[in-house]
Amino acid sequence: MAAAKDVETELVCVDQHGRKDGLGVLPKGGYMIKVPINISRRLLAPDSRISEFLGQKYRFEKAIGMNGRIWIRARSFETTILISNFIKQLEYIPNSELMETCNLLCK
Repeated sequence: MAAAKDVETELVCVDQHGRKDGLGVLPKGGYMIKVPINISRRLLAPDSRISEFLGQKYRFEKAIGMNGRIWIRARSFETTILISNFIKQLEYIPNSELMETCNLLCK
């Protein structure tokens, strides 16, 4: 994997040793968004329940990079956009209001 300043970053699913180890190339389709790194960390945190709440209502796949890149694929484009917009808004939702906001979205 190499990077140059004029080349678009790509999302690669490998472990810390650079091997695919059950991950590999993402399926075709989906939508990639860029969010602040703290949002990626928030979603990847062991105690994060955001994906669990979203998964109760919507069936979707996601790949979250520590560089702030997130790939999302749902059954419909509308659902994919809804989930991506919600994730983008996480920057403005404090932890104290997060579960209430998730409940409103998942009704």
